[in-house]
Amino acid sequence: MPKAKPKAEEEPVKQWIAIAPESFNLGRPSESEQAAVFLPLLHPKTGESALFLFSPDGKTICELIKFQNEPRSWFVGETVQKDGSLYLMTPIDPLFLALPFLAKAADESSRFSLLDQILESSEHPAATKLTDALKTDQVELLCDGKGSGEYTGYRLNADKLEKWLKAKVEQLASQLRTSGVNVSSGAKAATYVRSTTQCPDASNEEYSHYASGMVSSYLSEEHESLLSKLFPAPKSAVKASSGDAKDAGSAESLEPAAKRRKLSDGTADNGDHQVEDYRDAGATPGAGSAKKKSQTVAQKRLSKVDKSGMKSMTSFFGKKPSKS
Repeated sequence: MPKAKPKAEEEPVKQWIAIAPESFNLGRPSESEQAAVFLPLLHPKTGESALFLFSPDGKTICELIKFQNEPRSWFVGETVQKDGSLYLMTPIDPLFLALPFLAKAADESSRFSLLDQILESSEHPAATKLTDALKTDQVELLCDGKGSGEYTGYRLNADKLEKWLKAKVEQLASQLRTSGVNVSSGAKAATYVRSTTQCPDASNEEYSHYASGMVSSYLSEEHESLLSKLFPAPKSAVKASSGDAKDAGSAESLEPAAKRRKLSDGTADNGDHQVEDYRDAGATPGAGSAKKKSQTVAQKRLSKVDKSGMKSMTSFFGKKPSKS
């Protein structure tokens, strides 16, 4: 009898962990329900194609953000999901997605054009779906309009664009301040250097500059340059960037005295020398030390321990006595 062919191993079902608005029906919608759909669009920052999630009615668009930190997995029911990435779908203002097309149309012609004609693209055919998400009053935040109803023509207005970008930054800066986000020039240094002093409250200029950087992640180089002129870097940020090397050199002085490196004579040193030994709580400073060294908290606690009957560490490594 011919041997039975071994059954082919079933490939595991690919699945991902995602957080999205409940109204998008990303689970398993019924036959009567419409599901959200992923469509490729032109990313306004990179100029390359990227996936965006459209709601079932097409009026809300979410960008897809992926968080990945390997090694990481998910437990889904009684299975293990090898891909430990986390996907977040967050709503995005459709004007950011339409801006590259509006700018291109304004560069090519000074005429008013219908919105669906402006968004028409052979490389990104899904761009016409933006018409469902864009309202007339939204488009007029960036453009001048001519006509009425479905036959309204639009043309990008540079002054309106500048006003809109400025409002976006100011709104975001206000939210950052309300949320208590640390955007000061010392925020980066505070991550790496321990200090007993608190960072001062950031100024309005620092919040605005930080917010403009976030908004710039959705803008082309041309519009990012415009935004940088509206919200230049504050003086405190410029001073901080010029003093990075100085701060790095003084980072050691911000540490507690017990953590500083010591030379053989007990003086502090910033070079690559051996760190102070804490094993002997009663150790005295070197011969070159002018005055007695104060003990650290750890050394003081160690000195109070009852050491009677204890052997020193070196006694375990001594020469074994010969057997008689």
